[in-house]
Amino acid sequence: MRKILMVGTNFSQTTGRTNAILSLSETMANKNQLYLFSMYPLIGDDNFLEKKANIRVIKKYFSGNLLFKGISNFFDWTHLIGPFLNISINNLGYFGVTLYFRVFFKEILHSINPDIVHIHGATIDYFPIIKACLDSNTPFVITAHGIYSLDENVSTHYKKSIERRIFEESAARNQIITAVSQRTKDDMLANFHGLHDKEIRVINNGVNSARYSSCKLPINTIREKFHIPEDRKVFVQVGSLIKRKNHIQILEALLEMMPEDRCNIFYLIVGKGPEKNELESFIERNNLSAEALLIDDASDDELIELYHASDFFILPSTSEGLPLVFIEALAAGLPVITFKDMEGITDIYHEDYFELIPERTDDQTANTMISAINRSWDRNEIMDYAKKFDWDIICEQYYHCYDEIEKTNLN
Repeated sequence: MRKILMVGTNFSQTTGRTNAILSLSETMANKNQLYLFSMYPLIGDDNFLEKKANIRVIKKYFSGNLLFKGISNFFDWTHLIGPFLNISINNLGYFGVTLYFRVFFKEILHSINPDIVHIHGATIDYFPIIKACLDSNTPFVITAHGIYSLDENVSTHYKKSIERRIFEESAARNQIITAVSQRTKDDMLANFHGLHDKEIRVINNGVNSARYSSCKLPINTIREKFHIPEDRKVFVQVGSLIKRKNHIQILEALLEMMPEDRCNIFYLIVGKGPEKNELESFIERNNLSAEALLIDDASDDELIELYHASDFFILPSTSEGLPLVFIEALAAGLPVITFKDMEGITDIYHEDYFELIPERTDDQTANTMISAINRSWDRNEIMDYAKKFDWDIICEQYYHCYDEIEKTNLN
């Protein structure tokens, strides 16, 4: 039985990249000894992870002895991470946290002795984890869920060039990296020096298709429960309320429509995040309360209900890897509406289950939404198509990758 340590941050109980890591972990835990480490939050809010079946959750704790070890590496860590942190009080605290995590994670590695560590990201949060693995000579793999340093809508308190540093150092070690879509891989090869095609494996996100394909409640009951109009075509968008998700463009597209078209459409936003007030204000200022609704507190089961109560899934993000929500929506039988140039499209697109927006303009978005409601769609066919992305299939691809890495490490 393989011992796997999965590493992520800020795990969500709804959807998104961290939900993909949780689903992957739960599936792998059926055949492996699976440990899960959530870097953030530092305290609280991740207790729900302990309820995940067969997953051993690594608890964070403070140790004066580990802090002393971290401080003894102060100058080395300053040299490594200092160039990526702007001078500020917040970043001073962040420096201390990452300094501590490096020695803390080395202690975890010594205690668990995993066969492989699977790191889901290449942001500054993961830098101390990567260094701890290198310090301990522990096999690890990094999965790129998107290349966010290329997206100006992704704001960070650190310099995004650390993503380049992490991947280019991986290339110098001839290390295998995985990417969730072909577009993510292509972006890495085009923008980072030293990476080679053979070192990057494309392994898509997955879905528990059986779970998302069934819903106990009838559609009219769900719509009544969430105050969704029964007589409109519902376009649902699920995900964090951040600028990168670009919700505002769908609202602006609604304003582009003629009243006789707009009255047939309802835009359902499901998620939490810092853009909530701005989105609600835009809806109110532009009298769109009859055409749009924001739900910021949906459980796992309620999310599935909302998928089934909707007619389409829509995603206008400025950047993605391979959106997990694409596959979740397909598993629930929803056609997907998104931009033609969206990352991940080449990995998942099928003309019978997608409607692509040709340009990132409000009028083209509006026209495509109207076109979609005039097409016929087979929800059962769409559900069947999603089965090719079942997590069991995706896990086998990761196991093959783990085998390669472990063999290379032995040599």
